[in-house]
Amino acid sequence: NLPAKSVEEALRHRQEYDEMVAEAKKRGIKFNSRRSTRRVRELWWQGLPPSVRGKVWSLAVGNELNITPGLYSIFSYSHTC
Repeated sequence: NLPAKSVEEALRHRQEYDEMVAEAKKRGIKFNSRRSTRRVRELWWQGLPPSVRGKVWSLAVGNELNITPGLYSIFSYSHTC
């Protein structure tokens, strides 16, 4: 039950994330190769802005089984019956 981030903090984190992504794109480095770097871990623990949270989590977790929203829906429904 942590308090919500201030608007200033969320904006700062968004800017840091945008800078990190821009730098990675400039160097041709994909997020997956950087996700275990110290800087990324530091940013991660500071919190992810809501505007990028879903994208960053999906990149970090991955989808090796290529589960689509449709497959997820089918699987979820079949296990609730």
